Amino acid sequence: MDNTEILFLRHGESRGNVEKFMAGQIDIPLTEKGLLQAEAAADFLLGQNIDLIYSSDLIRAFETASAFSRKSGIPILASYNELREISVGDYEGLPFSEIVDRYDDCFALYFTSSFGVYSFPNGESTEGAGQRFYRCVEKIALSNPGKRILVATHAAVIRSFWGIINNIPRGELGDSLPFASNASVSRAVYDGTKFSAVSYSENEYLKDVGFIDYSKSRM
Repeated sequence: MDNTEILFLRHGESRGNVEKFMAGQIDIPLTEKGLLQAEAAADFLLGQNIDLIYSSDLIRAFETASAFSRKSGIPILASYNELREISVGDYEGLPFSEIVDRYDDCFALYFTSSFGVYSFPNGESTEGAGQRFYRCVEKIALSNPGKRILVATHAAVIRSFWGIINNIPRGELGDSLPFASNASVSRAVYDGTKFSAVSYSENEYLKDVGFIDYSKSRM
């Protein structure tokens, strides 16, 4: 089987990112800045020889993919709910501060050291979401051998997936890998049996638009 390359495009800035609430699987659009980030990512991706586009079915990811689809003329082949962000269950729509005050005073550690082992009440665990995402991406790769594929998706599932393909112990994932930046690109290659990581959170093309560098900002 020919190697298949997957480029994971995190969605641009959304209202959840700005207002610091748990968006999870709420269908919220990009902000004005997020739309600009999507355009900048699209310009960068025009030089990447992409063959196919897939997307999460949540609007913030679909809007980000659509910017590149419009400029390249490549249609979005399918949008899958398996490519959605982690389900945050009872915390959906709640501000970070309210979660800490009312439900979990250690919740801030979800963003850092506890990420790899966190489970949301009546939602998913980060490991479960990563496995769900992995199965969908593998299905896409197996269906398109030798292609270069863009997958527009979300930060937590990319982060969890990266831990899986790099065999990072779940308890160490939060401290060893930050979230990918909004509208950044991460790359992996599938050889028919396994994924190998190539790069994580490429974001140099966003410097004129602005972005949060999560390797320097710990929420």
